[in-house]
Amino acid sequence: MFLMGDWILTKNKLPEMAKRVLVCNNNGFVYIAWRYNTGWQFDSGTGEIIDDTPEEYQINAWMPLPDPAIEAKYLN
Repeated sequence: MFLMGDWILTKNKLPEMAKRVLVCNNNGFVYIAWRYNTGWQFDSGTGEIIDDTPEEYQINAWMPLPDPAIEAKYLN
């Protein structure tokens, strides 16, 4: 299980190709993205895919996505 402080620096390790992960850029913004060819693709949140890695999206850290919430898991 990953905790919020468990960011992995991209200079130390990259995620598997095409695996969706949380990424953080140099400005502290967090996105869902995946490695694609020589760069990254990003989920814009509107259904649009942002291709490649524009300057403002320079990624410095990533972490795996959390497991989905399953209602039965949280019932007392």
